[in-house]
This record gives sequence, C-alpha cells and structure tokens, in this order.
Amino acid sequence: MSAFEYIIPILYDAPDRYDVTVEYAPDQIARRLANRTGKLTWDIRVYHEGVMVDQRVTTLEFAPDRTPADSELQYIWRGSQFDGKGRPGFVESAFKLADDSSHFVTKSPMGNYALYSAKGRPSYRADGDYKFGSPPVISTVGMYGRVIDGYPTVRLDRAQGFGESLACINPYGRPINVAVRTHDGRELPRQRITPLSGLFISLEPVLKADEARWTGRVQITANNRLVLYHVRHKFGDPTNITDHEHLDPYRADPTHLPATRWLRQKIGSIAERRFGIRW
Repeated sequence: MSAFEYIIPILYDAPDRYDVTVEYAPDQIARRLANRTGKLTWDIRVYHEGVMVDQRVTTLEFAPDRTPADSELQYIWRGSQFDGKGRPGFVESAFKLADDSSHFVTKSPMGNYALYSAKGRPSYRADGDYKFGSPPVISTVGMYGRVIDGYPTVRLDRAQGFGESLACINPYGRPINVAVRTHDGRELPRQRITPLSGLFISLEPVLKADEARWTGRVQITANNRLVLYHVRHKFGDPTNITDHEHLDPYRADPTHLPATRWLRQKIGSIAERRFGIRW
C-alpha cells in the first residue's frame, strides 16, 4: 500500500473584495488516511502581491469513532475587508501529517469548490487547482517545454455588457511570463506575473476599436507552470463576476487509434467491467 506524508496543496483564486469560503467534509479526509486514523495539520494561507497576508494552522485528529467538527474544516478569507487595490490574491490549502504513527494512502487532493461572495454582487462557486503534480500539466510541459492552456468559448460584447478575463496565480518563487493569443491571430501584450501573486488579464482589448462584439477561442502560453482560470464579468468591471472556470491544458493526444489497439482496449474494458480481470 502506498504511504504519503501530505496531500497535494490546492490553490484558489481570491479576487479583490470577495469573501472566499473553503471547507471540507470530514469523510473526504478520513478516507485518505490509513485506517481512517491520524493526526494532521491543515495549513491555509492567503498571499497578495508576494506577501502572506493571512494564515491559519489547525491540528486535526481522526479515528474510526471520531472526526473533527465541521467548523474545524471551514476557513473564510474576509476579502471584503481587505484592500487589494484592484489586484487579486490566492488561497493555498495544504494538509500534512503531524506525527509518524499514520499515513495518507493517496496524495490526491479532495475535489471541492470554494464559495465566493460579495455584497451587491452574485455569489458563485469555483474549483481549486493543484499547486503541483497535475498529470495533464506535466504531460504538456514534458511534450512542449512550456505551459499551454486554452478556453474554447469567449464572448465579448460591449452592448450586452459581457466582459471576460483570465485569472492567473503564480504560487512559486520566480516570475512567470504569459502570452495570450486568439484563434484568429490577435495577441495581447505579454504579461509578467511576480512570485506569490495573482493577476487578472482582461480579454477586452481583443476587441478592435470599431467592433461591438467578438466570439472565439484563446490560447495561453507560459514559461513555467501557473494556475489559470477563465472569468466572466460585467464589461469593464472585473470585480462583478458571474462565472469562474478552470482552463484546459493542451495535450495533443492522438485522435485516431489503429483498429487492433482499439479492439484490445475494448476487450480489456469489457473483461474488467464484467469479470474484474485487468490486463
């Protein structure tokens, strides 16, 4: 059985002036502990412009007959009370063992959504992303030597008030250079994201001066791994958010398989599903 001392940290975007609620169900963590037993720490931090502006470390104890209270597994970043001066930050959530008497059976993080809320604006939920160890990103960087992400359905409309941006998180210790281009050859000025910082890159400059609307696809490349999200908001006001989605790494997987390979996979799938045979 595999044994791990930690779960891969998860990062959440923290837009300026939004409260961010992160919480986990106790069973999500208990299932990752051998025998559902262990003592661990939940270290949750908030970074803004290279500075850690908040931190909470909680010690949690699990046993087959005991789990922490729900309140111990909830954290709220009061971004509505923090002056980010229009710049976003990010939340980092990490679980580690606090003693050597137990272990995690997997380092895969919990798949959960954070709740975003702000007075006078729509609330929404958004998922986090791996700080490191993401298989699609590792595959992309290994194949092309750079990060390549994309989003297929961008719509900008001045009259309807549809604006969109890219939310970028750099949780590492070196600057990251980002380039954005569209399917029809439009490009935005290159951006540099400083360490331990977030940045919103508006897609509205994609519109030409004489255009009222534009629909298309965008591709983002970077010289290092970073966390990227696509954000829909009111045109000209990235603080009034209506939707927040992750981007998709470009992997260039083959779209055609030889018939013999397809047949082997099909037989293997049926054998595993019906008879529990793996090959």
